[in-house]
Amino acid sequence: MEHLWRYKVTLINSDIGDIPMATIQQRRKTDRERQKRWRKRKLAEGQKQVLVMLRPEAQNVLKREKELTGEPYVQIINRLIMNLGDSQTSISDEIEVWPPG
Repeated sequence: MEHLWRYKVTLINSDIGDIPMATIQQRRKTDRERQKRWRKRKLAEGQKQVLVMLRPEAQNVLKREKELTGEPYVQIINRLIMNLGDSQTSISDEIEVWPPG
């Protein structure tokens, strides 16, 4: 026998009154300021922001690793680079240069 449950939602008025919500412009400004502080803090910690374009094959590998580990992309990429550094070998001869030419 299948049971269907119904829930009644009741909104309760609070005594604190209306709290104005930030406008989209105010929210965007706050977000930009927060991101600027975050970037400044990361740079002070010695980190560097890098922009890369990944081929579809590399994207698939990164996606698969994220699904397997649940780690954020930044942790996966940092771990892979550090493991390469620990191995004291170069993979430059083993990979295809892209774009060719």
